[in-house]
Amino acid sequence: MRRLLLMLALSALMLSQVMTAQAAERICFREVPNCIEGRFAAYWRQNGGLPVFGFPLGPAHQESVEGAAYLAQLFERNRFELHPENRVPYDVLLGRLGDERLRQLGRDWRTFPKLSGPPGDLCFFSRASGHAVCSDFFVYFRTHGLSFDGRSGYSEAESIALFGLPLSEPAIETNSSGDTVLTQWFERARLEYHPKNPDPYKVLLGRLGAETTAASAKDPCAGIPPSVNATVTPNCFKAGTTVTARATGFDANERVSYTITPPAGANIPAFLLSGTASANAGGVVELTNSLPEGVPLGLYSITFRGATSGKTGKLYFKVIG
Repeated sequence: MRRLLLMLALSALMLSQVMTAQAAERICFREVPNCIEGRFAAYWRQNGGLPVFGFPLGPAHQESVEGAAYLAQLFERNRFELHPENRVPYDVLLGRLGDERLRQLGRDWRTFPKLSGPPGDLCFFSRASGHAVCSDFFVYFRTHGLSFDGRSGYSEAESIALFGLPLSEPAIETNSSGDTVLTQWFERARLEYHPKNPDPYKVLLGRLGAETTAASAKDPCAGIPPSVNATVTPNCFKAGTTVTARATGFDANERVSYTITPPAGANIPAFLLSGTASANAGGVVELTNSLPEGVPLGLYSITFRGATSGKTGKLYFKVIG
């Protein structure tokens, strides 16, 4: 019995040490002042590290992502978001920086030319987006991904989890470093073909994290998601500005509830963040108001829902200093 108790105690001590080591995992660099810690550090190390994600551009912080607050950390080539409601390994998700960067540039990928003919043998074709990944980009796409099952190599789903679906066909573009290269955009990445580089560095990932950060710093109104079944005018303004929000598609004269989601960490009384309004005969709800001086700066959203139809609308706006 004493031997059994000793073995149990030693096992518990070893498990405690392993758990402490995992919780305390920390990766730092000589090149940049910021470190990666905890779950983000494990995820960065397990899924490609420096070549795939690049250096951290800042510390982990609370960030508003599509109207909800998450712990996030930005890297040169992507953004980590911690979703504790998901089980491992899906508790860390990657930001859709390819889509975000295109919107910053005023480019709508839905208008890009689609694949003109059937894809070749060495291709991945997305029916959802209408684009194909072929040739050197296909090889890179299928030999990289997020490791979900612990097996060697990557499944198609694991490659999509890292890059997202293709949003364009390959085209010659000039990147932020001034290089004119064959380029293909994805939901979470941008692939660039640099033929003068030695193997295996001919295909590189674009520095989307650095580019979106620089653009946001120059333009405080950058990064506002597109609204759905709703509009707000203006959608970026200083406190005290009169603003008109409209949501459409509801039943005539229907009661519509609305909920305002403020920036992460904003301290606003709950009773100020919801209300109801009536749609007019055309099924349109319109709210006109001005936010008082002193409201928290950042990204807001308003979600509308019809009481009887269940129809919804959502809009986004920014309050800037």
